[in-house]
Parts: sequence; structure tokens; C-alpha cells
Amino acid sequence: MKDMSRSTDRLLSPVGDRLRHALRRQSVFSGTTALGCAYFAALAGAHLLSHAHTPAQAAPEMTVLLFSLVAMLVALIAGRRLPRWVGILTVVLLSAAFAVVVSSAPEAGTVLGVLFLVPLLMVYLGWSYQPWPARGVGAVVLGLWGVAIVNNPHFAERALSDPWPLLYGGLVCMLVLEISLALGEDLARAVRTDPLTGALNRRGLRRHMREARQRGGQYWLVVADIDGLKPLNDRHGHAAGDALLRATVESWRVVLADEGVVARWGGDEFVIMFRAEGEAAARRVSESLRKAAPQPYSAGLVRVQDGVGVDFLVRLADEELYREKRERRGTGVPTEPTPVPAPDATRARPWSALVSCAAALLYVVTAVVGLLAATDFWEIVTEVAAILVGLVAIVVAARLGDRYPHGGVLAWVGLMAVVLMARAVARDDAGGVIEMLFCLQLFAVIAGWFYRGRVGRAFLLGLYVVLVGALPLISSQTLGRLGPIPIVVALATAWLLLEVVRGVRVGERRLAATDPLTGVLNRYGFDEALAAAIETARRRGRPLSVVTIDFDRFKELNDKQGHDAGDRVLRGAVQAWRHLLRTDDVIGRLGGDEFVVVLPGARAAEAESTIARVHAESDGGWSWGVAELRDDDEITDLIDRADQALYAAKRAR
Repeated sequence: MKDMSRSTDRLLSPVGDRLRHALRRQSVFSGTTALGCAYFAALAGAHLLSHAHTPAQAAPEMTVLLFSLVAMLVALIAGRRLPRWVGILTVVLLSAAFAVVVSSAPEAGTVLGVLFLVPLLMVYLGWSYQPWPARGVGAVVLGLWGVAIVNNPHFAERALSDPWPLLYGGLVCMLVLEISLALGEDLARAVRTDPLTGALNRRGLRRHMREARQRGGQYWLVVADIDGLKPLNDRHGHAAGDALLRATVESWRVVLADEGVVARWGGDEFVIMFRAEGEAAARRVSESLRKAAPQPYSAGLVRVQDGVGVDFLVRLADEELYREKRERRGTGVPTEPTPVPAPDATRARPWSALVSCAAALLYVVTAVVGLLAATDFWEIVTEVAAILVGLVAIVVAARLGDRYPHGGVLAWVGLMAVVLMARAVARDDAGGVIEMLFCLQLFAVIAGWFYRGRVGRAFLLGLYVVLVGALPLISSQTLGRLGPIPIVVALATAWLLLEVVRGVRVGERRLAATDPLTGVLNRYGFDEALAAAIETARRRGRPLSVVTIDFDRFKELNDKQGHDAGDRVLRGAVQAWRHLLRTDDVIGRLGGDEFVVVLPGARAAEAESTIARVHAESDGGWSWGVAELRDDDEITDLIDRADQALYAAKRAR
């Protein structure tokens, strides 16, 4: 038996290794493409096996099955190299094959079951593509399936006599697409931008450069290093330095308008990319940027060359930058900045209120259609009340804006689900069941985006219970016209949507919260992690301390040896800290050479002892300050006290 077990292990081990290697090679795009194709293949295969088909009926479903399997394999093999056009081609060809299935299906259940797959395609388009290509392909998909329904000899007459349920499904699909586009764009912006200044980060700059090269034209980089930021931070605190950085980025944006972008390369180091025909024109733009900035800076200019990466271009520009910096020191030009007021921060879009407004508007439209079809007094009263409730919900969400409670979305869509199901039961109406099943896809997207896994799953499971509990109250004749296929497909697709949206959201948020250089949390991720750590400490009655860290003479290192040397020091220090600290300690990079460490469960004395040990066992070159959480502390209070201790330690050296 042992020999057999070893033989089996030897046989399966290469397979497992290859599978793990294939999974590591996947991007979010290739992974979701493969997962969607696998789901479509599974549905097509299950339907072929469970239902009798004529050869003419089986042919399009076999096409869906085989094409889905081929597309899945292509996505898995290509991994991160999967071209975007492959996704669009897959969506269009699968939609065409499904349209053939719809046009020849003999029963309504198959037609509806296929239609409940459209929201999944819409989420995929919304996450993966720019708005107008996604909307265009989405319109093509809905058009194909609309033509297929009209050409179905068994279903067309019924659909045309009562078109609202299918029109409602189309509205839900477009709303799902718009929500996916908006939320995906917002999250992509967080992945590619610096949370302090709103400029692009390194990841975003690399993406912009790839896109610019595809468009063609002559592009230039200005690498700028703001003078005197370190003394400003030391004398007036990081808030003053942060204000100067934001004001500087805003001044550059005004000059560039839509002709260029600003990226934050490091602490006080920025890369400005713009289009200009010839070096003389590029020098004029560079001079305009310099005049607009509130603080002098040293800069180097370099042309973007084909086949040369942004890191190498920055190194080329650094040569001119540091030559200018040395010349400025030689002339005695003062470089110490004065504090400036920070520009108004960009407010985040109130997604909870916006999504609630959209869902309420859909609810009002449904009630208006119901009012037009109402035949007795109580039906009219019910629909008018529903319209009023929906309008009140819209007004409340619009007035509250970013103060709209996070749980309001959950409460509102839950109420929508119950009302839709109650209407279907009261009218014994198959159209009401179809509306509810379509809305289930919308609710799954909302639950997956706005709420944690357990909350979202519990919410969707609750809707399943409401739906399944209400089905016995509907006549068997009405349910018989639908059949089990649309219900099963709608429930399965909604759950898949929940998991896919949640998985993509978690992965993208993790990427957005990570500093591209060191791999620790950036300011965006650290603020969330610190808030969660403080909440946990207060709930459990445990102490918590933070340590702010600032590297000594880091600016001199960058000036003398270049930014690459500084980057190596930061990466090496972070690697040492991770090795010496506990797994539940949190490290964040606030910018440049400024880091913060959160030590849950540690009082100030313990934190001081811990960080002193880390300093002694790593390549020291940095100072620190410690502060312990107090009962009335806000996050800024805690960080400010640690900063004060840090500056006191620096002055004592």
C-alpha cells in the first residue's frame, strides 16, 4: 500500500505543481474569463444530459459547450498575457450561440434560464473594459437575445403580449453594467493613484505610459524633486509637508490640463509625463510647471523612448536633476519652503446613496407599470403607495449623500425583494417571479460589492429563503409555465455573481492598499488597518501602540547616490522589520521614508522595547517615536503624538 501511495504521489505531484503554476500566472481578467467559461460549459453540459434534444436543438448547445471549454483553456494558458480583445470576442460569440439556443428552445424555461446569464456577462464587461466599449458590447448582447426571443416560434407571441418582464430584465442588466462600470472605475483609480496627492502611483504611471505608446506621439518626462520638504516636515510636522505636496500636484495639473499626468515616484519625488513636439517645446512646458509650483524644485527632462522602461528613464532624468541640485547649492539659492494651505480634498462619491437611488428608481418604474395594469381599487392603492415609498427613498438618499448609512443599501434592496415577491404571490403572476429572479442578480452584485463575505452571503441566503418560501403560494399552473430551469439557473448565477464580485473587489482593494515599492500597506490601506485595529483594541479592552519611523539623512542618500539607492534601503529595511516583528503587527508607508508600525496588545514601554530591539538587529539608520492609544484618541491624535516623540528623538541626536 505504501508503495502504491508513493507511486500515486509521484504521478500526481507534477500535475499539482503545474496546476499551482498555472494559477499563479493568472490575472483577475484571465481568471474571471476562465471561471465564466467554465460555468457556461457546466450549464450547457448539464442541460444536454438532463433533457432530450433533437439534433437541431442539440447543435447550438454543443457549440456553447465546446467553445466555452476552448475559451477557458485559452484564458488559463495565456494567463496575464491574455489580450483584452479575446474577452470581447468570447462574449459576442457566446451570446450569438446562446441566441441560437433561445431562438430554437421549445419551452419557456430554457429561454428564461439563458436570459438569466446576461447579468454575469454585464459584470464581466463592466469590470474588464472602458465604459463605451462595454456599453456597446452590452447593447449588442441584449440586441442578439432580443432578436432571438422574437424569432422563437414557441415563446414570441407570449413575450410580445406581455413584454414588461423581459424589458425589466433588460433594465436590470443595464443597471448591473453601469454599477459594475462605476465601481470598477473607482476601484481601479484607487489601485493606480497615490492616496495622499491624488497623483498616479508607479503602477499607474507604467500603465499610462503603455497606453501613450499605443496612441503614438512624442512624450517627455520631467522628474522633479521638491527642495526642502524634509526640514518642513521636521519643523512643522507631516501635515504641513502633506499640504505642500498636494498644492504642488494641483498647480502642475492646472498647467497640464488634459495634456499630461503627474505621478508620485517617492516621498518628494514626482514624475510628470506630457506630450510635446521637440525638446524646445518640452523645455517650455517644464518651465511653466516650475513657475506654477509653490516651492522650488530640482528637475531633469528626458524623452520617452520606445522599448525603454520608466525606471530607466527616471534614472536618465536623475542625472540632470542632481546636476541642477548641486548647482543650486553652489549658488546659495534658498530652498527651505514655507507652509502653504492644502487644496480642498476630493470627496469620494457616495456610492451607498447612488446605488440606493438607482435601485429605488427601478422600483418606481416597476410600480408605475403595475399601476397602468391595475384593474381594481386596492391594486391602484398598492401601486401608488409603492411609487410614493420609492420616491421618498430617492429623496432621502439624495439629501443624505455621503452621510447615507452603509446598511441603508441592504435594507432597501431587501424591502424591494420582499415587495416584488409579495406582488407575484398576490397576482399569481409568472411575470412577477421573472422580475424577482432578475432582481436577484442585481442584489447579488450589490451584496458582493458593499458587504463582507459573511454579511453578503447571509443576505443572499435570506433572499433565497424568501423566494423558495413564497413559491408554494403561487399556483402550480403558473410555476409549470416557467419550469425549474430558470429558478435553478437564477439562484446559481446570483451566487456566482456574489462570489466573483467579492473576490475581484477583495483582490483589487488589496492591490490598491499596497505600496508598490516595499509591499507594505500604503496610506490608503494603513488608515483602514489602523482604524480596524483601534476598534478591536477598544472592544476587547486591550492596549495598542503605534511607532512612527523616519530614516536619517535619507535625502542625502538620494541626492548623492540616486533614487535607486534609496529604494534599496527602504526595501531592505522593510524586509528586516517583517522578519523581526510579529505576524499581527501592521507596517504602513505614509510616503517617502516615513513609516508607521502598529503593535496591537503593546503598551508604550513594550513598544519602545520592541522597536529598540528591531533597530539594534536591523540596519539601523532611522529614528522612531512611540505613542500609546488613549480613550479619547482619534487616529490623527495618536499619529501626532508619535510624530512629536519622533522629532524629539531626532533633535536629541
